[in-house]
This record gives sequence, C-alpha cells and structure tokens, in this order.
Amino acid sequence: MAQSLLSECHTNTAPTREQETPLMSQWHSGPVDFLRRRLPSDSVIRPYAKRIVEDVRSLARAGRSWSQQEETTPAWLTLETTNICNADCVFCAYRHQAGFRKGQGVMQDDIFEKALREYKAMGGEMINFTPLVGDPLIDPNITRRIRRAKDEGFRVRLYTNGILFHRMDLEQFLDAQPDIVVISTSPFDRESHERIYQTHKYPELLDGVHRLLRLRNERGSDVKVGIQFRAHIPLDQILEQPDFRRYIQPYLRESEIGELYAQVKSFDHWGGLISRDDLVEGMSIAVPPLLKKRPCRWTFFMMVMYDGRVRACSCRYSGTEVADGKDGLLIGDLRSSTLGELWHGPAIRQLRRSFGQSTMPTVCRSCTMYRAV
Repeated sequence: MAQSLLSECHTNTAPTREQETPLMSQWHSGPVDFLRRRLPSDSVIRPYAKRIVEDVRSLARAGRSWSQQEETTPAWLTLETTNICNADCVFCAYRHQAGFRKGQGVMQDDIFEKALREYKAMGGEMINFTPLVGDPLIDPNITRRIRRAKDEGFRVRLYTNGILFHRMDLEQFLDAQPDIVVISTSPFDRESHERIYQTHKYPELLDGVHRLLRLRNERGSDVKVGIQFRAHIPLDQILEQPDFRRYIQPYLRESEIGELYAQVKSFDHWGGLISRDDLVEGMSIAVPPLLKKRPCRWTFFMMVMYDGRVRACSCRYSGTEVADGKDGLLIGDLRSSTLGELWHGPAIRQLRRSFGQSTMPTVCRSCTMYRAV
C-alpha cells in the first residue's frame, strides 16, 4: 500500500445523491432480494433461502407462459474479455477451469467489436464486463473498452475484486464513465483477505479502492460503486472494522451504504467443484432449489467468452463438463455466427425447454443460482 496515501486524514467528500437504480437488486427477484436484505447474513436460514423462495415462485408461476421472453433482447450482454484472475478465492472454481475449457487469454479486438456492433443492432442497452471466472481489470484494454461501449450508447457495469485499482490510471478509468462498478471482496482486514481471497495483496486492494472512491467524489463523477463482501462474519461486524470505517465508509454515498451486502451462508458449490471444506469457517454452501420445471432466468441472457464462444449463462460451470465432453450452456460461436442468429437459434431454445426434463444440462441440476422465469 502507498503509505503516503493511507496515512493522510481526508475529509468526507462523498455527496449524498441518490442512485437512479439499486446496484445489486437487478440480479435478484423481488422475494430473493427481500430476504437477502432482511435476513441476518449469518442466519441459519440463509443456506435454505434460495430453495424456499425459488420453489415457491416456481409453483406460483406454473402454467404461466414465458415464450414471449424469447423474442425480447437480453437486458445486458456479458463480455468476458479475459478469464485470468489475480486471486484464488476459496469460494470460486477459477482453479478448476482447465476441466471446463483449455487455455487462458484476453479477447481480441475483432471479437469485441463484433459483439458490440451486433448487440447494438439487436437493440441492446447494457454491457456487463464480468468474466465467468477471472477479473476484468486484468484486461489491459479494459478502460478503452469501457469507453468504446459508452461511445456506442451502452450502459456499462462490471464486477471486480478491486485489487488492480492500485495500479490503474483511475482518472482515465473514471473518464471512461462506467455506470456501475461492483467490488467483490473480503472484509477489509488483511487476515480475512488472505484467508478468503488467498492473496497477499490486501494493502494494494485497500489503497486502490480508497483512491477510487476519493477521486470519484472529488471529481463529482456519477460512477456508482457497490461492495459485496464474501465473508465468514456478518455484515454488522464487517462495518465496524477499522480499515472500513476509516478508508471506505466515509467515501461511499448514502445509497451505496444502504446496498452493502455480505454473503456468508449461501455460496454455490459450482457443480460439486467447491465443498464445505474449501470454505473458511463461518461460511456455508447454499441448498439448491428442488423445482426446476421452468427455464432459468439466466438462459435469457448471453455471454461472449474471451475466445468468441457464446454461452446462454454467465453464472456457472462444473466439473461435469469433463465427463460430458461438452459445455451444456454453450450455444455457438461468434466467429461463425451473429449474436442475433444465436439468440433466435435452436440451441438456446432447446436449452430453455430442457428444464424439468432428462435433457437439462448437468451443470444446471444442482446450481443454486437458478431463477425461475
């Protein structure tokens, strides 16, 4: 950490403007978001919350038509511009991705530009720079690519572990004007970060996030910053930690503080790749829904992976890909098809109709990220 920065005492320059939309709740159904916010993050009910809510929603929606959603342009397109990460989180299957796909890299410009162009032609509105696994800030072109997406009229959001903010030109990053930046991190203390994210980069993380927030406020930038804690302790304890109270909280906007969230008892197991033994004491694996008769909401989105292949879901993969010999959520390749063709093609339509049948992808069967349409 740059000691010259973190030894200074800065005044609170954070404005109290309200955000136009919540940072996190767009990812969740109303009932899930309600429970997520109101259940204590270490509640014994937490591991079962997704099963309870999604099974009830599946029953309530039984018989309701969803076919019209197939004709609607996805609300956002996820671009995985790299699948490389600088952390080895205990809850993530990053270290297992060789069993899912071979190789690592950064998306080539021709694939990136083709994705932007074709999603815009479909009437798309948002680009989500969030890898399936990896960190978007590792892409050396990420700031330029955010700017390109904004120049094309897209809203932009991304999830990152925040470690590389320490090294980035943050003025250029803010000038690119991403709309929403969500930082997935441990509680703000060195021991927690080393145990959960398994890096020795906590000083860099704290310095980078602190400088990002402070510079954002000094410039009056509209960039919205959210923090999602992957933690072994509840949110109320996280918010009392000295580094958070001194270097982070004073620079968050009022609505951003209201959106703070700690994931403690509801981690997905990535098709069995992650077990309870992988997690830090205090963390728990979530229990998946039982009823998956309706298509999952995430099959109504698309993700372009760094090598140009296109998936219908940007949430999960599993170790079963090795045994199955295929990615059950793969719907095509941008290098040989257009996004429009893939969106209206047979592969993604058959995938949606496979739910509740013997043909449902193995990766989906035990996934806790399931959301019934």
